[in-house]
Amino acid sequence: MLEQTFINVYSRFKNHFYQGMFRELPDRESSLTATEAFAVEVIHTLGEPTIGEFANFIHISLPNATYRVNALVKKGYVDKIPSDTDRREIRLQLSDRFYHYYNISNDYIHRILSQMKERMSEDECAQFIRSLSMMIDIMDECSEPLISGSDL
Repeated sequence: MLEQTFINVYSRFKNHFYQGMFRELPDRESSLTATEAFAVEVIHTLGEPTIGEFANFIHISLPNATYRVNALVKKGYVDKIPSDTDRREIRLQLSDRFYHYYNISNDYIHRILSQMKERMSEDECAQFIRSLSMMIDIMDECSEPLISGSDL
């Protein structure tokens, strides 16, 4: 029961996100492919990774990662920012265009959680937060460590 309920909730969030993504990104030249959408989500999760950190995280070659990042830069979702201390190091920073795209999902999550808070007692809300925190801890124990993004 728990597993099926969680899968149902997770699937509904994903489906809402995908619907919004396809609805909000109609311009063919600047719209994201499915692979690019996943890549930009990974960059968001990692914080401001280098291209090498991005490549290592998704287990692809550095040239492949560079190609993918350059496509995201060209479409305006990612900016390459040289390090102040080492000009050879490039950090990937998400653009305002990304945050417009990201809010497709974020606004929906905010709406759902706001309504949940209205329907839950303080104790129920505190227990829900504890349950989600436990889930994050278990996920951290069961997966490869992230380069950054400990505040997932």
